[in-house]
Amino acid sequence: MSPLVPLVMVAWVPLVLALFAFLPARRALLVALTGGWLFLPVATFHIEGWPDVDKLLLTSLPPLAAVFLWDRPRLLAFRPSWLDLPVLCFCLTPLATALLQHQGWHEALSAAFWQTVRWALPYLYGRLYFHDTDGLRALAHGIFLGGLVYVPLCLYEMVAGPDLHRMLYGFFPHNVLQAYRLGGWRPAVFQHMGIMTALWMTAASLAGLWAHRARPRIVAGLVLTTIAMRSVNAWGLLTFLSLPLALPARLRRLTLLLTCLLAIAVPVTLRITGLFSGQTLVRLLEPLSAEKAQSIRYRLENEDRAIANVRPRALFGLGRGDQVFVVPQWPRRLVLDSLWVLVYAQWGLAGLAGLCGTLLLPVVCFLRALPAPRWHDAVYEPAAALAVIVIAAMLDNLFNDMGSPIYTAAAGGLAAFSMALRRHPDPHPSEPRPPLHIPHIQQ
Repeated sequence: MSPLVPLVMVAWVPLVLALFAFLPARRALLVALTGGWLFLPVATFHIEGWPDVDKLLLTSLPPLAAVFLWDRPRLLAFRPSWLDLPVLCFCLTPLATALLQHQGWHEALSAAFWQTVRWALPYLYGRLYFHDTDGLRALAHGIFLGGLVYVPLCLYEMVAGPDLHRMLYGFFPHNVLQAYRLGGWRPAVFQHMGIMTALWMTAASLAGLWAHRARPRIVAGLVLTTIAMRSVNAWGLLTFLSLPLALPARLRRLTLLLTCLLAIAVPVTLRITGLFSGQTLVRLLEPLSAEKAQSIRYRLENEDRAIANVRPRALFGLGRGDQVFVVPQWPRRLVLDSLWVLVYAQWGLAGLAGLCGTLLLPVVCFLRALPAPRWHDAVYEPAAALAVIVIAAMLDNLFNDMGSPIYTAAAGGLAAFSMALRRHPDPHPSEPRPPLHIPHIQQ
């Protein structure tokens, strides 16, 4: 590990404070969230008796101090709503789980704190700063521009291998052999692994397709880079969530609603109840790719063991620790890749309901509050793009744990915007689509 790693992580906190001191608060927050998530090292520092300091904590927590110092009236003016109940439930569930499991108050408070840092703070930033059309447009543009910034870095790593993190920070955060896929390198840049980077590029591509079609060449370049990432998940999400653009407005709205309710809720329900083991999927894949079929079989076996292990305590789960990953009659430590399985095993049905409600309830409320024909109005296109991006993140959670606080901030912004739409339906007249502003770079 390079000495630059602790230096960058220590310097990030005053840098975020300085951003809020010299920039408008919304822009400073957007730079802090995207800059931290895209470029901070994937490193963790363990401090006895204190929360671990890592990329997620440094992305989520320093902006709260900056808001308190430089934009306190906005923070004090915040008023919670019923739409905030899922994220509140999600953050309090670890507290209840630890106490029910007799793990003590220290573990209860530590788990609740970590859940708050990962989920509640980004959601709060969305509620505070991305709650209106201007804020949602800024966030959608930020995701899109973040994807554009990653394009040359991804192209470099496709040729040279995932080496940028090692070159700058002195180590690669994952197994580099797993980055070689489908006859080439899958870029990771400054993310934990290539799948996470591919999800980010998918989100940026969806923002371009849904909200920035006035610049087709730029969007096309971003989409082609995403396709070249060699990620099957990215291919599927990009294709599936781009198709509604070709549908009539009412069918587009219905398709996205059904995706939220069926493509996410049904598989999780079937897996928890044991009605779907996944072996049919494995048999279908075997003729196409024996390696992929074996990988999915291994994943499903681990998930089945974890689900069976938590079933006696299904309401609040088992909490953090080895009790989730070490189960009787299984010789190895469980490997759980899917976020929903981890949440169910640790925090039970209460935590799983909090996760789904935090990300999906704002999207469903937005889709129901805004008439589908208005999604192509300039003021509403960014909101529709962010709704699709949050759906993509939740669909990816069925297979991976590669989320970002930026997707959670988008959910918080959509929650606030949906409430505003219900109070004042369709306040904006139709407007022509403005061209996307791409900052000019001096040669």
